[in-house]
Amino acid sequence: NNKKSKTPPISSGGIDVVAPVRAEPRAWLANERTFLSWMNAASTLVVVSSGITAAADTPIIRLTGVMLAAPGVVFVANALMMYYLRRHQLDQRSVSSYAVRGGPLVLCLTASLAVFLNLILNLIRLAGGTKSDKFDFSTLTST
Repeated sequence: NNKKSKTPPISSGGIDVVAPVRAEPRAWLANERTFLSWMNAASTLVVVSSGITAAADTPIIRLTGVMLAAPGVVFVANALMMYYLRRHQLDQRSVSSYAVRGGPLVLCLTASLAVFLNLILNLIRLAGGTKSDKFDFSTLTST
């Protein structure tokens, strides 16, 4: 019976033929390569965010650093979700598409929003002449 088989039927001239679907090793490797690429992008965003936050001299710049970490976290969540979804599809020998059309668009919009808000916050900081909040250790006062 076709319902017990993991292999999907292939229609040929009106007759359903059950044929095994072979998952090529390069599909597994491509899944891992894609996962690692997204993790690389996410870790770059988080490292830059941490650097900005640590070197910040005003609360607005600290907020900018934290805002850049948000897309990094979203990238990690998306990479993990897509990796396990595709791995499950490969395990099940699924014939369905591995492409996700909306995911990269949402990720790019999230990163673009963070950069745009960063620009707005820095323009506000420059226009307002925000005072530095760095601490001078030699005099034990804030500058």
